[in-house]
Amino acid sequence: MARRPPAILAALLCCAAAIVASPATAAPATNCSPDSSWPAARSDLATQVIGLINGHRVALGLQPLQISPTLTAAATWKARHMAQYGYMDHDDPGPPIARTAGERIADCGYPGAEWGENIAEGYRTAQEVVAGWLASDGHRANIENPDYRATGVAAAGSPLYWSQTFGSTVDAGALPAPIAPGPIAATEPVSATAGGSAASSPQPAVTTVRTLHVHCSVRGRRVACRVRDERGALVRLSLRRRGLTFARASMRARSDLVRVALRPMRRLRAGHYAVVARAGSRERRMALVVR
Repeated sequence: MARRPPAILAALLCCAAAIVASPATAAPATNCSPDSSWPAARSDLATQVIGLINGHRVALGLQPLQISPTLTAAATWKARHMAQYGYMDHDDPGPPIARTAGERIADCGYPGAEWGENIAEGYRTAQEVVAGWLASDGHRANIENPDYRATGVAAAGSPLYWSQTFGSTVDAGALPAPIAPGPIAATEPVSATAGGSAASSPQPAVTTVRTLHVHCSVRGRRVACRVRDERGALVRLSLRRRGLTFARASMRARSDLVRVALRPMRRLRAGHYAVVARAGSRERRMALVVR
């Protein structure tokens, strides 16, 4: 039986800045510890990927990425979970918890509001998976994003499942990362058949997502948001804190600029919240401070 060809998936899922000048504090890490029975992470492969990615960025005149402990935790959870349950998707299906990629990254304690993620399955080496990502516009956009400053990478399982998270914030405990010289091989990876021959991999499936244009503000204890360029789309908004939903709204955008007030569900208190906006498969997570 032939092995399934390698596959990759990219997302630009969360591109937002803090709504107020005061930065959001990192939430305590919860639901971010992989089960000990899941396939172990390959730290050697993760280090190689980071070196290759940074070598590519430096060759383009971009800043190399630093290794973020919280983005590494998010990538490690994702790679080991995919390897355990044999799927490939940015969102996390249960068990043990069903959540979006943005919620996982927040659960792992990452304090930044702008992030991205590349995932892949079936590539045998760091060189192959980086070459596969660079051959795809969606993945390359994450790798070459000049706003990103930090990353986390993990690989686990057999076949290997890969995950790389990116973020615009260099958080506490981040470390300088290696930079591997030399160009990335442009050849497409192949998958071996049971007889030992090689079959060319088809073009990988890619998910590329444009940014949601959403701006939210607080007046008293009420939250309202402006949504741009989503005419005809069903937009869902929720205000969250520590796993609880405090306000939400769902609306069909009837014009290029709409304003919607979130319906309160719990009493708001002073503190840091997250606004999660969704339109189709796109998601944007924004920090919001209630004073």
